Amino acid sequence: MKRTLTILAFFGAALCATATDNPTEQINAIKKSPQYLYAEVTMAQQQEAASLAYKMLIVGVNEWAAGLSNRKMAPEKMEHINQYIDTITARRANLYRVFVYVEKARLLADATTEETIVQADTIHNIVIAPITHYDVLEQIKQARYFFELQSIMEPLKANGSIIDYGKFSTAPNVTECYLIVYDPAGNIKALLGKGTSVRPNLKTGKNDQLNNYRGCGAIWFTLKN
Repeated sequence: MKRTLTILAFFGAALCATATDNPTEQINAIKKSPQYLYAEVTMAQQQEAASLAYKMLIVGVNEWAAGLSNRKMAPEKMEHINQYIDTITARRANLYRVFVYVEKARLLADATTEETIVQADTIHNIVIAPITHYDVLEQIKQARYFFELQSIMEPLKANGSIIDYGKFSTAPNVTECYLIVYDPAGNIKALLGKGTSVRPNLKTGKNDQLNNYRGCGAIWFTLKN
């Protein structure tokens, strides 16, 4: 019997996929299982993180459904997909880590279930929109420390929101890359847009230069066009 764990009312009741009460262990177990589709976002505001994670998961579900061969996803299940999505949230310093997931089998046309799905009334007010560059950059801007970046960048790369990322020395064409600048203590100092010597600083809204951050390191990333 599945154990019910209510974690985020914004998405209704969350159904645990593991027998542990540790959110990190639950998330890791789901990630290792081929039975699930998932997305996660870490941001300062819990509801913003949940909304963006939900958008990212919808993109992943659509891509998965398009790749099905012998079986197909029921259209009515896509229409009411919020009934099948479960959520785990955890704190990371002063940030919220929101992890949303759905079991693939529950979305297939021939799937049956006797589970009763509990929904929050607010779920009907969610507007699903395509993930934009603004959404992606806003999420990356929430990171304050270098150690937070992997948990943000990996899901974005997995769902195709960013093409790739890496250390500055591995940048394929640095003028076409965004740069996350961090100091030796791991504090993120700037998020710079594409450019040559002068780049827009996406945190301050002003022009900036990489030369203003001597002694710092940088992570590059590229976005889908």
